[in-house]
Amino acid sequence: MKPALSALLLLLTLLLPATLLAQTAPKAAKATARAKVKTYKIPDTDVTIELPTSWKVEQSKNSLDAAHPKVNVALSTTGFAAKDMEAALKVMESEFKKKFKNMKPIGEPIEASVNGMPTIMGGFETTMEGHKIEVMVIVSLSPAQKAAIIIALAGEDASKDKKAADEMAGILESINNTTKPGSGGIKPLPKEAPAAKSAPK
Repeated sequence: MKPALSALLLLLTLLLPATLLAQTAPKAAKATARAKVKTYKIPDTDVTIELPTSWKVEQSKNSLDAAHPKVNVALSTTGFAAKDMEAALKVMESEFKKKFKNMKPIGEPIEASVNGMPTIMGGFETTMEGHKIEVMVIVSLSPAQKAAIIIALAGEDASKDKKAADEMAGILESINNTTKPGSGGIKPLPKEAPAAKSAPK
């Protein structure tokens, strides 16, 4: 692990204090005060997300994008119909191979519940326009069988700005849906214990 806490590991530490990442990375306290926010719906889904009013937001028919006003932190969202998480991940993997090259995973993907919705979270390092970036991917499946993809991108300066990380943490914790709104924020799901080996006869 790098000596400096990366932006993505900081986010995961803020959001998932019970995971292995939090046990191996320096602990960071959750922000108690969140920025003023506005609620948006992710295109082609019933999934909502709260974005700080200070962030630059761009909406189109197929995507919702936002960027921090000062730090190299941004996110892009999109959505589509998916009968289950496996179908959602197949579509996401196909799209990622088109957009990103030389992806280096950061840790292991994490299964979680985000306000009641099944979610997969993971991260990787890559380069974009010659600059090193870290990418955090969140895939949530709503009760209406709509998959929401949230892609958070962080530049090398992001880990130095805790406020920006706090705001991103608030954004990710706000992911919800209008069909059957949930609560509880982000909760990592316990990993299944390996099957016990039978004793040799």
